[in-house]
Amino acid sequence: MALIPVGYFEGLDRKFSNNGLVLVDGKFCPIIGQICMNITMLDISKTKAKVGDEVVLIGKQGKNILKVEDLAERVDTINYEITTRLMSYIPRKLI
Repeated sequence: MALIPVGYFEGLDRKFSNNGLVLVDGKFCPIIGQICMNITMLDISKTKAKVGDEVVLIGKQGKNILKVEDLAERVDTINYEITTRLMSYIPRKLI
């Protein structure tokens, strides 16, 4: 299990609790448990992740990609709702 410093305060919808995915070490990792105010728990058992590794909420890592449209479909909303909720201080890389 890994903890990341992103929760519903940062705009990660609580509907992703036990329902969302992120990318770690180029692999899809499920969100486990309830998304907390500033922490989200991940199942990283199928990775070689270590402290300090990048976690991708939306985008590409390795050969895998998390499309905002697919994430929105998981929680029955639209893509704009996913992207506009994320706080501006969460690092972004434009490609």
